[in-house]
Amino acid sequence: MRTAGCEPLDPTGLLMMSEAELASLREGEGARIARRRDRCWEETFPGFYQPVSLLSPLEARQAGRPSPFCWGYRGSVSDAREGAVTASIPSHLLSIGDGFDENSIVRNRRSDLRKCREMVEFMRLGDSGPLLEQAYAVFESALRRVAYWRPLKHDEYLRRMKKSTADDRKFFIGGIVDGRLGGYMEAFAVDGTLYLKELIVAAEALGSGISTGLYVEAISMGVGSGKVDTVCSGLHAPENEGLCRFKSGLGFQVVQVPAVSVIPKPIGAYIRARRPGVYYRLTGKRVVTSS
Repeated sequence: MRTAGCEPLDPTGLLMMSEAELASLREGEGARIARRRDRCWEETFPGFYQPVSLLSPLEARQAGRPSPFCWGYRGSVSDAREGAVTASIPSHLLSIGDGFDENSIVRNRRSDLRKCREMVEFMRLGDSGPLLEQAYAVFESALRRVAYWRPLKHDEYLRRMKKSTADDRKFFIGGIVDGRLGGYMEAFAVDGTLYLKELIVAAEALGSGISTGLYVEAISMGVGSGKVDTVCSGLHAPENEGLCRFKSGLGFQVVQVPAVSVIPKPIGAYIRARRPGVYYRLTGKRVVTSS
């Protein structure tokens, strides 16, 4: 029986965007975008910019200051000349150009996958229906467990979700456990790369193996679309060892993507001292702390 407000997963529904299309989407979500030298840059922190499609490499002529008002910027580069690469972007990447073999994932993840296929039904979330109403409870549960996202009131959260799920350029995979939404993943594709943006799972659904299932379903969508070569599951956070093991178990590798990163020395020194994990993700340079 089909759940109201949901659709079966269909790889043909995964739309491949250009960077300009992603920039338009992000502007509609309130992001500040700068357009310069045929590239679109997003202000991710006040005064700091990166290409809105982070892993789409900059040409040499494009790897300059995107805005006269920015204090820093970074982006991946395609130019391998000496001096062109000053940093790296530590990314969790999975190549799926030749397909995806579920037998290649580690035993624990395969066990989770078998369990979730018995307990979880995966659907594409729409912009209405009971499951969308249940998404806020999932978000609150995940927030209490992880405290990663900014707290949102019910009306604001639901307004954002309705707007996002109504946009075909994004893809929301929902996992239904015992008739209720147990978790969901937000994804979008740009220039051959599938970006897995967020995974939100309620604490009470974790035992179903839904987290592994949502990842595998998203990867399978990319393979089935025939448009995706690489899956990106965010930036490497070595301080979160459990998350890194989880992604590694699914086949993701930490790749230091060649990049340029321009940060004034005083600001860089401050970030390095106060937020070494952030400094690593901005530059690819690990900070060694004394024990």
